[in-house]
Amino acid sequence: MHTNLIYEGVLVNGVDLGGKTTDEVKAYFFQKNKHTQDTTIILTGHNVTATISAKQINFGYDENLLTQQAFSVGRSDNLLSNMSLMLQAYMQGIQLSPAYNYKEDKLNKLLAPLQAQIDTKPVNGVFSFEDGRVSAFQLSKAGQSIDVAKLKQQILDQMFAALLADTAQENRLEIL
Repeated sequence: MHTNLIYEGVLVNGVDLGGKTTDEVKAYFFQKNKHTQDTTIILTGHNVTATISAKQINFGYDENLLTQQAFSVGRSDNLLSNMSLMLQAYMQGIQLSPAYNYKEDKLNKLLAPLQAQIDTKPVNGVFSFEDGRVSAFQLSKAGQSIDVAKLKQQILDQMFAALLADTAQENRLEIL
């Protein structure tokens, strides 16, 4: 009966994918991704502003992985395990974690100019006297740098929140 269908009670984000084909599941997540492609994150700080969109970094549900995971529930080589999983799915449901993907290299390229503008090395102050006169004077200056790993995680968290809300959003993040 479920030869080419996902078993009843297999869920992602509370949505029962049971009774659907793999093509239907892929199409479902494809549509969900389309809803959030216009999500943007506006990065501001220290006279710098930049915008990153979900579309620019190909952010969205991992359609292929989620489809494969949903279809594989109850389809291992162990008959007893399969029966147990099918019963559990039918009685209680099996909630799969939502998986998403993005192009990290594209995100890195978008963040690189910001990092180049903001990252500065500290400058030590200089105050020298020669023959009773000031011969060298330079104010000290504090350095600063972006915590790129933290910023990337904040961007992805906000993109994922928009994905779960199933709507395009515009969010702001302060750099530094």
